[in-house]
Order: sequence, then structure tokens, then C-alpha cells
Amino acid sequence: MVTVEGNRIHVLGVGDPTAPTVLLMAGAATIAPVYDFQPLMSGLENDFRVVVVEKPGYGYSDLAGSERGLDTRVEEMRSALRQAEQPPPYILAPHSMSGLEAIWWADRYPEEVAGIVGLDMSTPEAYEKQDRNLVAAIAATGHIATRVGTQRIPGLYPGMYWSTLSEADQEQQRLLLYRNAGNVAQVQESRQVFESAAELGTDKDIDPPMLLFASDGRDLGPDWLKVQKQLALRTGANLVMLDCGHAVHHCAPDRISHEMRTFALSISDSR
Repeated sequence: MVTVEGNRIHVLGVGDPTAPTVLLMAGAATIAPVYDFQPLMSGLENDFRVVVVEKPGYGYSDLAGSERGLDTRVEEMRSALRQAEQPPPYILAPHSMSGLEAIWWADRYPEEVAGIVGLDMSTPEAYEKQDRNLVAAIAATGHIATRVGTQRIPGLYPGMYWSTLSEADQEQQRLLLYRNAGNVAQVQESRQVFESAAELGTDKDIDPPMLLFASDGRDLGPDWLKVQKQLALRTGANLVMLDCGHAVHHCAPDRISHEMRTFALSISDSR
């Protein structure tokens, strides 16, 4: 646990401290990133230093922070990593909405980013056709619903990866679900995501080498695959299409781990 701007933030690191560092970045409203990423961490820790920063509102970190813009979130993570003695450069591995954080990070601090591995990651283009009022309403409804305890209804929040956890970790995940679901920090992130996407713009150069994993798009609508293909075309990234839903790190951790090892070697060779 480290303290950033008065908030306690949880940082977990596993694997060889001398190996390249992979920073796994959770998607929006993930209850507990250290458990959500556990299947992928298990496949990576023999070859990498694997780090997860749980932002305010996530996992074991404090439920704090009303301003949740891109700059705030990235600077929190950078400060937390420094305090936890996890130095750059990083291979950023963002899932879903944290793709915006990765693009921002690479643009502002290119010397800290060795590469980006997109886990069905979002881009600014992904928000062009979304209804911001609907997104805000869904976030607000979720917040109200969890305030009255609906997250405690058995089966309402099915966890496809829970079975991979030990009984003790499953219990921790359950308790964190009761505490974290629909909290204010996550609601604010959802409300500010359109401003974040607009601030980045759709023509931002992304210089680090990239590897992209894309879902089948069924969870996110017909435009999602188009966005993934646009990103690959714009950046020259290798695009790996997976026959699974949005949580690609749950359904294909072995494939992702294998491809990431090859990707890391290519970065090392190019340097």
C-alpha cells in the first residue's frame, strides 16, 4: 500500500524484478484487478515482472477521488509505481477503457513506455457513436442499485474467472464486490470518459510498438471490431482476433501470454 494525494493505493508485483515489466491496466468498473488478472498473471510471471496498480475505487485501494480525468489517473499510477519501486520502462497492457490511459501515457511520457499490448482496448474512436447520456444514466443507476445492496444478490454479478481463485481469494473478491461495486470513483470515470476521449482526439500518434488482441465484438456492438481494425491499421500493430467475449484475458490467457513473450523479444531485438 502506498499513499498518493491522501489516498491509499494497492500495488501488486510478481515475477522476476530484473525482467521486463508488464503493467496490467484494468477496464472500467473492475471490482478487484489483482484477482481479475490472476489467470493472465500466472502465465506471465515466469518471464516478466508483472505489476497491477489498483486505482482509487478498485480492489483494495481507497474509495476516493471525484476528479477522474486521464491526467489524474495516469499520474496516480506513476506516483504509486515510483513509491512501490517499480521503475519504467513498462509494457502497458490495458483492458477496455484503460486503453485511453495507455495512449495518454505513451504520448506524455514516451520514454516510460516500451510497448503497448491492447486487451480489447478502447480508443477515442470507440466513443464517437456512444450516447453519453445513456452511459451516465447506466453508471448512476448502478451506483444507486449497489447503494441499496443489490450486488449481494447471488448470481447477479457472475464471475467467469472466480473458479480459478482459491477459496480464500474468492471470499476476498466477494467482499470487495460488496464494497466496490458502483462506487463514486468508478461512476466519475464513466461520466468523464467522453471528455477524456475528446481530449486525446482520434488522430493521436502512438509511437511505441503495439500488439492488439480483439474480442469477437458481440459484447460491445457492431462498431467495436471496426475500431480495433482501425487502430491496428493506424499504428501498424499486429492484430490477433480471438473467438471470445470482451474479457479476453479470461478466455485466452495462454494465447495472450505466448504472444506477449514473442512481442517482448521483438522489442528487445529492435533496441
